[in-house]
Amino acid sequence: VPLVRSGVLETVLTVHSAEPRIWQAADVTLVKEVAERTWLAVDAARAQSALRDSEARLLAVFESLPVGVGVVDEAGDIVLSNQEMTRYLPTRRLPAMDSDRIGRWRAVHPDGRRVEPQDFPGMRALRGERTVPGMEALYTQDDGAEIWTQLAAVPILDDDGAVAGRVVVVTDVDALKRTE
Repeated sequence: VPLVRSGVLETVLTVHSAEPRIWQAADVTLVKEVAERTWLAVDAARAQSALRDSEARLLAVFESLPVGVGVVDEAGDIVLSNQEMTRYLPTRRLPAMDSDRIGRWRAVHPDGRRVEPQDFPGMRALRGERTVPGMEALYTQDDGAEIWTQLAAVPILDDDGAVAGRVVVVTDVDALKRTE
């Protein structure tokens, strides 16, 4: 049974019977259905394999970055991130939506006013704003040491243009800031 797609022969399913027989129309129909279903299963397996390969490449890229990168959903939870991001967001939640950790982040406007949690880049991205290059913030680590970071975020839009999440990036700029 040849399987032709878009005018191109994709594969051939061969059916064998140990006994000579006359193939009936129902037999031929059944074999054609088996051929089509088998090919659909092969297509699905190839697609799954390609998806696994793509995810592995994406994770390799994420992990190789010298910055913290995370994909965050509307609720503020990280759905995908690299290990570097764990340094800054060990609870896997945006600080502006994590009352236990928001106090570890401090940033000020040019006029000296404190930046409120809802004005951090991750929250602004949820409102549809791109905050690149973002803003500097002082982060207090678990050991009490303070380091300077650069925060940036961009919204992720769905097919209708609505904000479905955001990508947040945290860069350690401590050495540069202290040199300045």
